[in-house]
Amino acid sequence: MALTALSFTSCKLFKSKSNDAPEVEVVEAEQVTEPSSVLEVQQVQTEDVVMAYGEICEALLASIRMENLDPMQIHFPDVNAARIMAPKEFSGKSNKEVTAVLDGMKSRFKGNLDNLVSGAKENKVDVGSLSVKNCLYSKDSDLNIEVLTAEYLGGAITYEVALLIKTINGKTYVLEIPISTGIFEDRE
Repeated sequence: MALTALSFTSCKLFKSKSNDAPEVEVVEAEQVTEPSSVLEVQQVQTEDVVMAYGEICEALLASIRMENLDPMQIHFPDVNAARIMAPKEFSGKSNKEVTAVLDGMKSRFKGNLDNLVSGAKENKVDVGSLSVKNCLYSKDSDLNIEVLTAEYLGGAITYEVALLIKTINGKTYVLEIPISTGIFEDRE
């Protein structure tokens, strides 16, 4: 987790200096049972962005079931997207160097995915019976952090997995699972 925070801070993936971000239209507000003073939870749609949130939530569930990253691969940033996310940090870096950073990010993501899988197994959660209940988008405008919370329904229990994401040029990229332990703990 410390490495993740360090890499995001050093790469400034969430600090955009661009003032030409698209206007956001609120489509449907979600009521939060435990309000956060930092994040405003809402479903949003921008005019020029094709939202893939449901697709990402389904891909994460498939990755948990398959115990590998294959379904998530298309949602990770490529070299070009990474250069847009962190132009100063990747300026003068070769594609090979940028790829090494992205490989490290994927490796951390895989470790967090492994934590989710282990937690489900330890708590005897049948991941094959889970279904996507909802995908909630949150954004902290001050920090420019985007979070996608995947809600998975297993019987009467809802499990929530948060993903850090970044939308660039109309495509949403998955960066990290910030919390990957305790998700599937017994809730009785």
